[in-house]
Amino acid sequence: DKGLAARAVFAFGAARASAVGANFIEDRGVGDPSTLERLGAHQLTPAFALNFDRCFVRGGLPYSGSNDCDMYFWVRHRDPNATSISALLALADMPPPAVIPLFPQPAPLSTMTWTLNFLTDHPKTEGGWWLLQSRAENAAEGYSSQDMFVWNRAGEPVIAGRQSVAIFL
Repeated sequence: DKGLAARAVFAFGAARASAVGANFIEDRGVGDPSTLERLGAHQLTPAFALNFDRCFVRGGLPYSGSNDCDMYFWVRHRDPNATSISALLALADMPPPAVIPLFPQPAPLSTMTWTLNFLTDHPKTEGGWWLLQSRAENAAEGYSSQDMFVWNRAGEPVIAGRQSVAIFL
């Protein structure tokens, strides 16, 4: 009753031949997820994040007061049958907004816009693991903007995204 809560826009296009083909998104070379400790449940962990195996790779930790707002996670669905595009979409939403390491304590924030570009029609990875990066560009006057990327285990980019977040701290 209070107005628009969410709006979604989808644009679909079939793959087609092109003389232009290049990848400008660097593979960050963060190693093998099997060598990293998995994140457990914490009182501040959102319930939906518990549907994923998660390994923190590097960057600032949430609510740490860190200035490092470039977070990397290896993530996979706990359900090995979750391999669809919609499952990958849900996985891409797992990391907290990149500005959250700046927070000295928990505080509300809210996504205002979230845009994803799938870079392949048939994303595949080994062992279900995907590398997610969330990098804040700016935080000022109660808002933040960030870039997000998802790579497969082979280091191939599969998603590029952007997000705007409202901060209530």
